[in-house]
Amino acid sequence: MKLPRDVSGGNLAKCLCKDWEYRFVYQKGSQLVLKTDAGHRLSIPEHDSLKVGTLHNILLAVANHKAVAIADILDTLR
Repeated sequence: MKLPRDVSGGNLAKCLCKDWEYRFVYQKGSQLVLKTDAGHRLSIPEHDSLKVGTLHNILLAVANHKAVAIADILDTLR
């Protein structure tokens, strides 16, 4: 599975809020903080293009919390 290289932090946050039941909590500097009702928090850098390792770690955290595959999250991102 190859991760996309052009995903922005804002687009990732919108996707997680829309499709994966996260909600925007606050922004501090360039960090967007999202949270689920179960209490899982994510911090997403609001950059034009996320580094591959950063994107992978965020997707891995969401996949572990939601008990889905990273590929399922990527399908909703495109």
